[in-house]
Amino acid sequence: MNTSRYVGVVFLIILLFISGCQMGFDLELKKKPRENIYLTVEITGDIPEKGLNIDLPFGLSPRKLTWFDLLRQLDRASYDKNVDGIIMKIRYSDLSLSKIYELKKAINHLKSKGKETILYFDYASTKDLMLTGVFDKVFCNPSGIISCLGFRLDAIFFKETMDKLGIKWDVIQMKEYKNAMEPFVNDTLTDTSKMVYNSILDIIYERFKDGVIGEKVSDDNLQKALDKGILLPKEARKLGFVDSILYEAELDEMYQDQTLELTAYSSSPRGRTEKSIALLYAMGPISIAIEKRFGEAVSADDMTEILEKLEDDNDVKAVVMRVISPGGSAIASDIIWHNLREFKKPVVVSFGEMAASGGYYIGMAGDKVLTTPYSLTGSIGVIFSKANMEGLYQKLGINRQTITRGKRADMFSEYRSLSRTERELMESRIRAIYQDFVTKAAESRGVSVDSMEQIAKGRLWIGAQAEAIGLVDTTGGLMDAIDMAAKMAGLPSGLEPRVTIYPKKKGISDFINELIGVKSGEYLQIISLLESLNRENILALYPSLLKLN
Repeated sequence: MNTSRYVGVVFLIILLFISGCQMGFDLELKKKPRENIYLTVEITGDIPEKGLNIDLPFGLSPRKLTWFDLLRQLDRASYDKNVDGIIMKIRYSDLSLSKIYELKKAINHLKSKGKETILYFDYASTKDLMLTGVFDKVFCNPSGIISCLGFRLDAIFFKETMDKLGIKWDVIQMKEYKNAMEPFVNDTLTDTSKMVYNSILDIIYERFKDGVIGEKVSDDNLQKALDKGILLPKEARKLGFVDSILYEAELDEMYQDQTLELTAYSSSPRGRTEKSIALLYAMGPISIAIEKRFGEAVSADDMTEILEKLEDDNDVKAVVMRVISPGGSAIASDIIWHNLREFKKPVVVSFGEMAASGGYYIGMAGDKVLTTPYSLTGSIGVIFSKANMEGLYQKLGINRQTITRGKRADMFSEYRSLSRTERELMESRIRAIYQDFVTKAAESRGVSVDSMEQIAKGRLWIGAQAEAIGLVDTTGGLMDAIDMAAKMAGLPSGLEPRVTIYPKKKGISDFINELIGVKSGEYLQIISLLESLNRENILALYPSLLKLN
């Protein structure tokens, strides 16, 4: 580590110390019980699924609102007679469609308990407009912008780059829809990919329109907004998206002395159960073991260790596994699937925005599987890939010689392509792994192998489709999964389930090592995919270079 990194780490620790002390002081000031309050929450960008994986000494761990925190606080507020309503302020949001769905459910639950719901935004994206019909009142900044552009799927391709570098790929996919390597071997989308992505966009677009059209926004007005694309506040009010236009200070004045930040709200009006539900996160690419994390990742070794501990923990009565993963190692996915199937306590799986291929593989082991209508899932298939770097080495003036013992010793060498015999050998291996995946999916879902084969073939589905064809049990969000797990575990009804988070946070030394080794940047997904390919050749992976906008 160089000197600048040491200085950066020391500076970070000092900042965390100061912010931790300040947060503790602020929370002490806000612990007084209050009546007739409006809880306020501000959304800027995304809200992380889970907090930083760090546990600092002296209670100095940084406190940032997580997605589970938000949903739990809103749920608590719905039962609290001292809470009159919620004021949500959106600066700009980057929430996924799955999170928008879960947030809408939370707001509707608040309304069902008689709470007033207020939305204020500076900038609203197309996805944010799905919230406007749920809130009782919608206010907009006079200088605000309302985007109603629709949706698009972007796919990135690197074949020309590969050609320029002299890199060739051996790819074997099971089956026709398994297109994880498409970005590296094609210039454009295949016809099968276009068909799948168009079917997904059709559902998203129709559900968006159905969710926005209502008492405030008519079908005609929504179409006008979509045709225009960008709306000014007065136009948005005329079309029914906005109730009133005002500055934030004017809104604050309307509810003066009645507001309390959601992060400072600490009430548990229903009381909590003594026994707990374990909330186990499975986020990121899947590998057997992960030496250096590059952000969120799923390790089969880590998951095995955690499940063993949860099995022996008498206070944990059920597990909710939150899966947000594009897949990865076929072997690691199978190990996690097996451990979950052998787990002796109820397991409810909640799919976030993505639980595809290996992500679906591990999730299908749950006793109950819930998905949002927008979760990308399925993609039951296997793919093999191997790079031939000979052309690149020649361009760089590198000459490589190999001495072997054994007929196939250099079969996976990056200096040559597979022979016809070797390709046939790998095809038989990939076919066997694929058949095993399909068989276990059929077993997990309680259907025949033949019927599962018809919806497998490596095809990616969206949650609304997945429910219709039986890949999951029902649509629902994270809080639905927790409630379901509590019932299955026989925890007392009427009380809030106690929730413990896994994996547990790491200490400061582990965190610093992780911080130093972290990779960042716009193409983190590309790095993730390439590292997966570098570790293993046989993958249960979906095309993670696909982006929904």
